Amino acid sequence: GARAVPDLLTVGGVIVRLVHPHAVFLVRAVRPGAQASHRVRDDIQRVELWDLRSGMTIRDLSCDAVATVEPRGGWLWAREWAIAPGYRSSALLDAHFSGDETEFSVLCWNGVRQRWNGLMNWKRLEDVSPPPFWDALMALSTASWLAQENPVCSSENGRIIVFRVRKKHFGFSRIYIWDRNTAEIRELPGACDGRLLPAHALSRDGNRVVIPCNKGLGYAIRVWEFDSGRELPLKDAEFGIQGGLPSLSSGGVALSCNGRYLAAALLGQMEALLPNVFLIPVGKSRSDLRLWSVDEGKELVAVPIDDLVGREDSFGGVDLAFSPDDSMLVVSGRRLRIYRLIDLDPDAR
Repeated sequence: GARAVPDLLTVGGVIVRLVHPHAVFLVRAVRPGAQASHRVRDDIQRVELWDLRSGMTIRDLSCDAVATVEPRGGWLWAREWAIAPGYRSSALLDAHFSGDETEFSVLCWNGVRQRWNGLMNWKRLEDVSPPPFWDALMALSTASWLAQENPVCSSENGRIIVFRVRKKHFGFSRIYIWDRNTAEIRELPGACDGRLLPAHALSRDGNRVVIPCNKGLGYAIRVWEFDSGRELPLKDAEFGIQGGLPSLSSGGVALSCNGRYLAAALLGQMEALLPNVFLIPVGKSRSDLRLWSVDEGKELVAVPIDDLVGREDSFGGVDLAFSPDDSMLVVSGRRLRIYRLIDLDPDAR
């Protein structure tokens, strides 16, 4: 079977992403329900940058725009929790270094892009105005929805950005692709809308994207290639009633940097209903790490990860990430586990 390197404990359940040889950034969200010191409930996302050599935080960045929603539940409830003037939300959609690693860019929920100079004591260079399509496209995607749904993924250099955009109330959304070099925005070809799962991933060059789409009572994991304009077929990637209706967390799918491999963490996949003395059926389920070859369209391996799963829903579960050289696959849940790709696929070189 597949061998993993020894487990490493996660720190507060937060994943960090290496985006610069000497710095790390993470997006930290304070969800509604976490009380700030001034007794105002916040849902404001931030980027923290650390210097790995010193271990010190060098910047803590957030968006200037903050949306406030009036408290719900009546005056007495609001007074009890001292929510004044209400819920504050600010979503941070993307953050990345430039190709020459001298500039850091942050994309905010209102379409404004902050540019920071990483060589001059993190001086703020400018705020770039939203693109012309922004307000119309994001009309129903509020700051609070964006902060909680994690609806954006981007290529490593930030050129290609994939949006899961709310088009109707009650969670219905569609997928759009934004090429920032050409300022072009286009809808993902093919039918992939409705109650989409909050999970998607891009290859490093932004040429391939993986998205779970509605399929009957379940969903199908699908891959598109932008250069060719076609969908790449995958076998055994549909998960309805016969597939055990597993769930996916928001970080539960990942594409390798070269776009050749697709990994997915399928959580709580129902195997059987077991009878018991209380005459109430009890489900038996499992959680697996699955790996596909995108070029061949076939599944390569399934590895049990039940011991890593804390919550089996879209906003808990586990997160996946490939290393920059595609030699390792990281699974982060209750613990951090690292697999060598050559152990999962002996043909990987």
